[in-house]
Amino acid sequence: MSSTSSTPSSPMPKSSSPPAPLDNSIYNPVITKLPESKTDKFSRAQLLMELVTQLRSGKDAWKISLPCQLLAPASMLEYMSYFVTPNEYILGASKKMIPEQRFLDVVKWFLSNLTKAPAKGIYHSKPYNPALGEVFSCQYHHADGSKSFYLAEQTSHHPPVSAFYLTNRHANIVCKATFQPKTKFHGNSASNVMEGPLKCYILNHKEEYDVKFPNLCAYGLLLGSQRIEVNDSMTIECAANGYKCDISFKAKSGNKVKATIYSDDKKIYKLSGILDEKIHIKSLTNKKTSLFLDATELQQPDTVCRPLEKQATNESRLLWHNVTYNIRKLRDFNASNEFKKRIEQDQREERTNRKEKWDPRFFKDVSATDAKKDIQYDCVFENMEPYSEDEGNFIENTHQVFDVNANLSGGI
Repeated sequence: MSSTSSTPSSPMPKSSSPPAPLDNSIYNPVITKLPESKTDKFSRAQLLMELVTQLRSGKDAWKISLPCQLLAPASMLEYMSYFVTPNEYILGASKKMIPEQRFLDVVKWFLSNLTKAPAKGIYHSKPYNPALGEVFSCQYHHADGSKSFYLAEQTSHHPPVSAFYLTNRHANIVCKATFQPKTKFHGNSASNVMEGPLKCYILNHKEEYDVKFPNLCAYGLLLGSQRIEVNDSMTIECAANGYKCDISFKAKSGNKVKATIYSDDKKIYKLSGILDEKIHIKSLTNKKTSLFLDATELQQPDTVCRPLEKQATNESRLLWHNVTYNIRKLRDFNASNEFKKRIEQDQREERTNRKEKWDPRFFKDVSATDAKKDIQYDCVFENMEPYSEDEGNFIENTHQVFDVNANLSGGI
């Protein structure tokens, strides 16, 4: 996708609704779910008809086009960053010399980024399905003076595949994933399943953490109270140090979470609590219990993105800006649905007219030759070596892709 954007409004042809002004303020603060209002209501009968009509037509669940009242005002590429936001728990992990302490920091980091997922209601909860070639990038500026960088790209459409790469060179941290998001309907509920490898690395200790991500589930589609919960299980394991954590999120329990931490298959800790409140840890050695994570005290760094006027048209916030503006600022769901359908139609036309195989720009396919399920993409800027004070400026080395001040309207 190329870009020619230098106008004061978000580009979107063939629409009867006026294009939205390039208002950057609507993206601050970042929110995982927009608060509901009376004007948002979309009856359960309407929702049932939407689902039945589209499922009856033979569409895969991930292809279903949901009304904008149900959409979170962000692309899936940005939405994934909410669950790996680099906060204080992970930034200091590489400086700790005891493997157990590093492992506990990694567990705490992943749990802390799930604390904002539970919510009342199901409106404004599902992110946009990214367009092929869509890109999202941002920075995080930390109190210690370091910066973290996040880059995501929609690398495939059939099947839908999203890849991201997060790094903080000074903190010796890398996190990367290749996800195949899938939506599964279960009668009165729907779950968002993120299939694919998610890995975290502490580079200076040569540790690789393999993570199985839990499901996010929307309850009460047709009957009963409506809410979003983290569901199923999560596993965090590091073969290099012999630690493993099995986490269980109990459905319909008020966001209760339980976990067991092992060292070389021996149980050493138990975790228990409420995900969006407090979680405690109990040592199975000395039987002492202490506070492990307090969601009410969680401090997250700001997400720093290029202004809309400096973004290319395939960057998430500019691509979806007309939809986001009408959802978040105006609550005009007729207009947001119209803009959303226009993007989807443009994508269909591009796929029809494309004569060559699509190759992503910032990620390369490193899957096994015969891989159908275990698809994996690595970032072309990936650096898995421990940080060295002699290395050059990260932004310069990555051709300004991560530079929030760069004008990339010529296309990225």
